[in-house]
Amino acid sequence: MVLAFDTVFTLPGVLIFASMTAYLVAQLIDVNIFHMIKKITNSKHLWLRNNFSTMISQLIDTIIVNTKRYNINLYLRYLD
Repeated sequence: MVLAFDTVFTLPGVLIFASMTAYLVAQLIDVNIFHMIKKITNSKHLWLRNNFSTMISQLIDTIIVNTKRYNINLYLRYLD
């Protein structure tokens, strides 16, 4: 009973931490890609810089969160 209680109430904290970590990493990558493209295009094509950097950073965010969630699910299966 205690194990089930701990599993239910500690999991959201871990997922929130994983989500916030992924967000921070993705935002740092977003800014770096945006400025890299800005240098390449000589400060032109704002729409390209914005959309491309956001797409890449959101993909990275999704990969990090899903990887953490998958690892947590594997860990919970071994607790049984």
